[in-house]
Amino acid sequence: MSKSILIIYGSWMGSTQQIAEAMAESMRAEGATVAVQTGNEVKTVDGYDGVIIGSAVRMGMLNGKMQRPVRKFAKQLKQMPVAGFLGCSVLMDEEVEDPVATAKGYLTKFTDKIGLSLIEVQPFLGTILFENAKGVMKMSAKAMQEDPKFQGDDRDWDAIAAWAKEMLAKF
Repeated sequence: MSKSILIIYGSWMGSTQQIAEAMAESMRAEGATVAVQTGNEVKTVDGYDGVIIGSAVRMGMLNGKMQRPVRKFAKQLKQMPVAGFLGCSVLMDEEVEDPVATAKGYLTKFTDKIGLSLIEVQPFLGTILFENAKGVMKMSAKAMQEDPKFQGDDRDWDAIAAWAKEMLAKF
């Protein structure tokens, strides 16, 4: 019997959305039915065998388009397996003593506040899709665009696909 999975994500410029879509494709290749939704698109979490929540992290903050539906459906989510992922540049910050723990902490601080236990949290390097920057993000993106450490795409698509398959097996 095929598993049904919901991925709820929050993305500012599209990188985290692309990670969520890649996870969905990996799970679909294994026979799962996967819905990928953000913010107000999430109408229910009922009927899913598992849920993955994911967010971009900017200046230590999670995206509200992931947080809002997770808060709204927290009661139901507490009754099912939920895993989490992050698209996070802190992973390449040489000044951070334990970047993986720091990245995971961004998400677990939020889920702990609402009493939601995650079966696993996985941070991934994101990328900045400068062409998608809007509003205030456009100004900071312009400054980052000139910084060599923000050039290129360091996302590890194989690791993302493998983690998605691992989570599917756990659901």
